Amino acid sequence: YVLYNARPSTPPEDDDIIQYVQGTKTPPSSMVSKGTITVTTAEVEYTKNITNLASYKSYYTYAVLRNSAGSTGEVEDRKVHVMAPKKQTSYFYTEYRPADYSSSTKQYALLIFLHGNDESGSSISSLDDVMVTGLPREIRDGVDFPEFIIVSPQSPTNFGQGGWNVGFLDAFLESVKTAHGSRVDVNRVYLSGLCMGGFGTWNYALAHPEKLAAIVPSSGAPASPANPC
Repeated sequence: YVLYNARPSTPPEDDDIIQYVQGTKTPPSSMVSKGTITVTTAEVEYTKNITNLASYKSYYTYAVLRNSAGSTGEVEDRKVHVMAPKKQTSYFYTEYRPADYSSSTKQYALLIFLHGNDESGSSISSLDDVMVTGLPREIRDGVDFPEFIIVSPQSPTNFGQGGWNVGFLDAFLESVKTAHGSRVDVNRVYLSGLCMGGFGTWNYALAHPEKLAAIVPSSGAPASPANPC
C-alpha cells in the first residue's frame, strides 16, 4: 500500500501506484508511508492494520492487492479516518471529531454509539473490535460526519440482551459532555446501538429521556415496559 496525508490533486494511475509500492518510481511529497500488510479474504477492512497514524486525521490509501502466489491484482483506493483511542477510568472508547473541530468554536451534536455482544473488551488493543460494525466502521472507512462528535465506548462486560448498564452509560455521557464543554450542543445528544447496544439504547432512553434528543436502536428492545411508545 501507499498512504497519503491528503488526497492527490490528480488521482494517480494504477501503474504509478504499483511502481510507488515497488520502489521503481519516486512518489509525491504528500506520501507519508508505504509498506506491506497481510489480510485474509474475510478481512476487507485492511486499513486497520496500518499503524502509526495520527488521531483525528484523514488519510488516503492506495493498496495493490496480491494473492498468495505473488500475482499483482487490482488497485483499491480508500479514505480512512483515524478515531482517537481514549481511556476513562476502567474502560476505553473511541472518539471522532469533525475536521474543523480544532479550527473553530462551533457547537456540535453528540452521538454515542453502543456496540453489540461480541465487541466487549477491557484493553486498548481490543478497541479494534468496536470498529467492525455500525458508525465506527463507517467512520474508519472514510465517511464524514461534519456536524457530530461521535464516541463509542467499549463495554468491559457482555451484558447480552439485558443491554448496557444504565448507570455506566449515564456516567460516560456526562464525562464526554464535561470533556468537550461548550462544544457539545446539549439539545442535540443522540444515542444509537446495535444488538446489545440496541437494548442499552432503549433502557437508557427510558431512564433518562430528558437527556436525549432522539434514539436509533437496532436489533434491540427495552427490558421494560414491553411497549415503551
